[in-house]
Order: sequence, then structure tokens, then C-alpha cells
Amino acid sequence: MGTILLATALFSSTFLLYAENDEEGTWSAKPTLVLTGGSEDERTERTYTFALIAPNQTSIDMRFNGGQRVDGTAKNNGMFGATLNWKRHIVSDQTIFAGILLPSNSTSMEDGILAEEPYYYKYSASTASSVSNISFVYKTKY
Repeated sequence: MGTILLATALFSSTFLLYAENDEEGTWSAKPTLVLTGGSEDERTERTYTFALIAPNQTSIDMRFNGGQRVDGTAKNNGMFGATLNWKRHIVSDQTIFAGILLPSNSTSMEDGILAEEPYYYKYSASTASSVSNISFVYKTKY
């Protein structure tokens, strides 16, 4: 089992990707986590960041715990347009975005579910582009 922490800077943005290699040789991305909040009585805002960087990656699974609402953004940080297929895997597979994301453009989504907190969210993204740098940021409170 191996572990990789990859930090890459492109223009003014910095992305962190933490990945683990399981015994079967499959790499899965783990989010970087930024916590902000006040006292223990207040709900803490959690920010999860993932990156899909081709040619090394063509797909990514994104999993994290969150509150009843999640705001997500996918942004193309590359210099070329990139295809993106962004999906939600909670009750059933649902496509959030499928198309071409132009350079410096982003797409956003709001998601939520009435369930006991923390709730386990799962999203995936894939690209057919030979070169891409797409970041995903999810914000939630619980």
C-alpha cells in the first residue's frame, strides 16, 4: 500500500491531492480538508478539494462526509477546453454536468439530502481530454 501527496501550482491556484494505493493496485483520491468555524456549539464549515489532472488521471472518485447541504464547483484551470462528465452517486447515478468546460470557466451545483449528519457523499468525474486540470471544491456545514 502506497501513499502520494501531490501539490501542484498553476498560475495563482494551488491544488493538493492525497491518494492511496490499495492492495489491488487501485489508486483512490482522498480530499484535502480545510476546517473553519467557531465554538463547538456552532456548525463547522468543511471544504473538500479534489483535482482531476490528465494525462495521469482520466477519472476520479470523490467521497466525503458532509451536512444536509453541499455546494460544489468544478473549474477548468488549464489552458485548453476539457470534456467533463461529473456524476452524483447517492441513491442512483445522476449526471451533474456533461460537456466541454472552457479554460477558466466553472460549473456549480447544489446538493442535499434529509438524513442524519454527517452524511456520506460520493461523486465521480471523468474526462476524455488528453490534457486537463480540473479542480473540484465542495463546501458543507455540520
